[in-house]
Amino acid sequence: MANAQSNNSSWRVGFGIDAGITTSDAFKYALGGDIHIQKDFNPQISGTLTTGFSHFFEKDHFAGYSQYASPYNVIPIKLGVKYFVGDNLYLGGEAGAGFAFEQWGTSFVWGPR
Repeated sequence: MANAQSNNSSWRVGFGIDAGITTSDAFKYALGGDIHIQKDFNPQISGTLTTGFSHFFEKDHFAGYSQYASPYNVIPIKLGVKYFVGDNLYLGGEAGAGFAFEQWGTSFVWGPR
């Protein structure tokens, strides 16, 4: 993750690369990137906004999954909160919507931060 910020600012911007293993039988891996904006409300609580792009790689070219005809590409938009329990330690989470391309619909997305 790369961060662009100043020490006296209550706004922070970060960029990241996301990779993971999917929970669907039709997909194998996911890879994407995101931009993360954070607004500090006080020393313990911050709000977040994250968006980016994610591509889900199909498993066996959708063998046995006739309803899947194209790759799964998603633009997630999530809002979240961070609670700092120490100087460099926080608990947080985000939730929002994943807007998919092609015949795929919009889905609920969430995750720890």
